[in-house]
Formats: sequence, structure tokens, C-alpha cells
Amino acid sequence: QSRSSAASDVYKRQVLRQLPGERDIQVPILARDIDPDAIMLTRRQLRQMELSEMVRAEKAGFQDAPGSEPGTTMIINPPYGERLKTQDLEELYQMIGATLKHRHPGVNAWILSSSRSGMARIGLRPESKTVLYNGSLACTYAHFKTFEGTWKEQKKRQADC
Repeated sequence: QSRSSAASDVYKRQVLRQLPGERDIQVPILARDIDPDAIMLTRRQLRQMELSEMVRAEKAGFQDAPGSEPGTTMIINPPYGERLKTQDLEELYQMIGATLKHRHPGVNAWILSSSRSGMARIGLRPESKTVLYNGSLACTYAHFKTFEGTWKEQKKRQADC
């Protein structure tokens, strides 16, 4: 057994001892990307981290993904604009917002991006925003709670509760 593997085993045992009240809950974790090379890299890294049984990586576009159950949490890390033209980037972020709104009501979506213009094109009101750094890039990590209907209807439903 290698030194790093032994250290990893010790670490895992320490973490497990600190979490005695935790229950084993099976939650599907999916990693999706349209780039087949990114999926291959993700699968290789999942195998190296011994997480391939917990996370499924698949090639799929966000707009092609099936609808989500209410209460689902999504973490989305779209392109920031280094490789896409501005118009393509804005269209991508508009598609993300429209897809969240119409195909994923009741979802908690977290989006990480350094593209201010892209984030503005999502068209949804964030519940919260936090600044995080992805390397040297200052990014916004925004939380969106999706719902059915209009913002006005949602505020009325919340007031009636």
C-alpha cells in the first residue's frame, strides 16, 4: 500500500469517527458536459478519487437534461467567455435561465461564473450571491430558487403561507 493511499485511509477513518450521527443516504450525483474530453477526464478523476460509484458522468447538454424533481440541488459552472464569442455566451446564459425556469421548477440552482454579462442574461432573481475565486478569476456564486409562474404569483403564494 502506498504512503498516499495509507494517509487517505487514515483520513477517511478520522472523518467517519467525527460523524457518528450521519446516516447513509443515497443521493444521485450527476456530472454533465457537452465535451466528450471533459467527460473522459471527469471519469478518470472520479476513479482516481474512488468516487466513480457515487458520481455518474455523462455527455449531455443542459437544455437536453430531463426535468428535475422539486428540492433538487444543481451546481452549474458554465463557460465564462474565454473561448466563446460574447453573443454565444449571452445566448448560453439566456438558455440556462429559460431552462431552469421552465423545466426545473422547485430547484435550488447554484451558478458559478466570472461573466457578469452572462449572469445578467440568466433572467432570474438570485436569492443570494457570494464572491468566490476560481484560481485568479473573481466569480459570482449565485443561488436561484426556481418556481412555477411569475415572480408576482410567487410573492403572493409566499404571503399566503
